[in-house]
Amino acid sequence: MAINVQWHNDALHDLTEIIDYFESEGAIQAAFDFREKLVNKIDFISKFPGAGRLTSKRRNLRYILIDKHRRMYYRHTSKTLTILAFFDARQHPDNAPY
Repeated sequence: MAINVQWHNDALHDLTEIIDYFESEGAIQAAFDFREKLVNKIDFISKFPGAGRLTSKRRNLRYILIDKHRRMYYRHTSKTLTILAFFDARQHPDNAPY
């Protein structure tokens, strides 16, 4: 059974900022690599939604590392995977969205 993937507006905004940053720095390959990793992680968690770590602030939300520094926060039900936000783990943990 295929799971429906939905994107929260915050996640779309965060993703746009990440890709724009890579591209503004001339790191086109890094932008491409990030997109590939993201697609692979979404595919993975759509099959194994419990694979991500539980957040400390809200126990019904999870996150998974996309690359060395970026986390993707998500929520899942039996039919839906909702991508909520991205967070750069180099920032102070108190700034994490969830």
